[in-house]
Amino acid sequence: MRRCGKSSKAVLLGTLNLILYEFEDQLYCSEANSTAYKYPLIDGEIKRTEDGVVSIETPLDGTTYDLTTGAVLEWCPKNNLLRNFLGGLKEKEKPVPLRVYPVVI
Repeated sequence: MRRCGKSSKAVLLGTLNLILYEFEDQLYCSEANSTAYKYPLIDGEIKRTEDGVVSIETPLDGTTYDLTTGAVLEWCPKNNLLRNFLGGLKEKEKPVPLRVYPVVI
């Protein structure tokens, strides 16, 4: 599946639900769902930040993760009506990193 210069594929590996991403000729792998609301990341927007980090944004709540480390770059931003509501529900919770896995070819 190719979108916006990236290719993503859902993979079931034992009991793990993962997604493999290809972005700018690099491969990344993460758990399939976001940590805030367990929303699927298959259609998440992948981009390179100004400081060079490859990130993915959760389509539902806008949480953004570093695809290399899994660190939360932005937790449930309140940048539209739905996200104001969802962000309000999570504002007192500690951000949970995304599990990412090394890809070796």
